[in-house]
Amino acid sequence: MPPDGQQIMKCVRRFLIFIGCSCCFTDDLDCLTARQGDFLCVVIKSFFSSGRETGEPRRIICVNMPIIENAGLFMNIKDVAQRAGVSISTVSNVLNGRRNVSPEKAQAVMRAAEELNYIPNVNAQMMKRHGTGNIGLFLSHVEGPYYAALMPALFYFCAKAGYALLIYVNDFHTSRDVAQAVLSCNIDGAIMLNGLITEEDIRLVNQRGIPMVFMDRNIRMPGTGCVLIDNGSGTHEQVEYLYHTGHRRIAYMIGYENNDGNGREAAFRKAMEEFGLPLEPELMMQGLFNEKVAYNNVRVLIGRQERLPDAIVCASDEMAIGCMNAIHDMGMEVPGDVSVLGFDNLAIGEMCEPKLTTVDYDISRFCRMAVEELLRLIADPTQEGSIQYTATRLIIRNSVALRLGRLK
Repeated sequence: MPPDGQQIMKCVRRFLIFIGCSCCFTDDLDCLTARQGDFLCVVIKSFFSSGRETGEPRRIICVNMPIIENAGLFMNIKDVAQRAGVSISTVSNVLNGRRNVSPEKAQAVMRAAEELNYIPNVNAQMMKRHGTGNIGLFLSHVEGPYYAALMPALFYFCAKAGYALLIYVNDFHTSRDVAQAVLSCNIDGAIMLNGLITEEDIRLVNQRGIPMVFMDRNIRMPGTGCVLIDNGSGTHEQVEYLYHTGHRRIAYMIGYENNDGNGREAAFRKAMEEFGLPLEPELMMQGLFNEKVAYNNVRVLIGRQERLPDAIVCASDEMAIGCMNAIHDMGMEVPGDVSVLGFDNLAIGEMCEPKLTTVDYDISRFCRMAVEELLRLIADPTQEGSIQYTATRLIIRNSVALRLGRLK
């Protein structure tokens, strides 16, 4: 059940929010659970939406703490010392990497810090390294369950490393807009979820000494890292499962036309060819990774087809939910009339009816890899960026039918 207005405001009070030159702050820091992340996104979106007509170039949210329940936000060095059974100075020595502590005590301190989810003071860490203590997260929007799943983990791993996470959200129109936003911000490095920026502008940012890590976009450039989902394997599993359950006429919903940065459309085309299945241009749709857009486009697709597709493969769960709703509202059934598959294994897929068959990957690990790669580049900007993958697996639920009559 959605939280009431008072609960939502408690969530908002956990944040130091910068909007233009104005600043709102409160020290009433109530715990916010990961489940409330989706509602937080709605609240954040309302901040960004208000005043958009004024022409301000962007909105900024500065988050000094993670959205993780019992994340140790109120734990201090005294609590760690008490749990480990050592002095405060011993804890300080261990956490600051000094080697004048016995291995046994050092291990006890690290174990206590991990058990308490102790997070070092951001300002103290910032003073020691003479940096800003900030990491920027750049994206075009924050609404939707995908970002509700990503942001709590990113907040947590940044805070655990002693960094505040600044979120920069805007409808950037050009690559140069994105680059200028990165360069104008007071940050040590950037995590990029906005795919608009070109290699030329990435090079410009790197020349200014700001490392960047891209999430689910394959960028091979010096000083730039990327963490990728194994989209090829996940999409192949989608098509293979459909093939072996008797589906032959398969539609595909991509995110953005001519912008397949994560490779899911290319993987779909390759898998269809491998299994000898026809690629029909009229069955390729664009969904903008948005439930409402997917809903409308599926209604258009089905309305102009003489014969229904056996299945619709979607490049995200949000689009898959839109497809399922459209099919239902047109008086048909999933999976009886049309099977639907998603990608991302978001919580909404398990709560809908029928439950959504989808591709899963470890979102928490995905975010941890991004933060760790960026920290590595911040520590030594001369290092080459790396490319890392997180594995996928197919989660079989109830949104795919067994079409026995079409099995060979």
